Amino acid sequence: MASAEKSRSIGPEEFSPGLDSAHKQEPTGSLDTERAYKVVETFTGLIHEQKRAGIMVIHDLHMVEYVDRVLQMRDGKLVQIHSSRHEIMKLVKGDRD
Repeated sequence: MASAEKSRSIGPEEFSPGLDSAHKQEPTGSLDTERAYKVVETFTGLIHEQKRAGIMVIHDLHMVEYVDRVLQMRDGKLVQIHSSRHEIMKLVKGDRD
């Protein structure tokens, strides 16, 4: 794995005992599409399995397929919260109505 990939990959510190949450900013930024989806799938699987909260900052709305809630921001301000599966899947498909 390249150093950029290592710096953005999920490490044991994100899932240490005693921590209730894991945070990753652009966890897939320098990965190819296949690896990016695998990282996000693994990340969310571990979060659900361990009953923790996870926060990912991403720009690729296709990645929200794996999340339970989307907080959409524009110009540094919260503009919308999507929490239903239907709303989230509309984002994945590119529906913006």
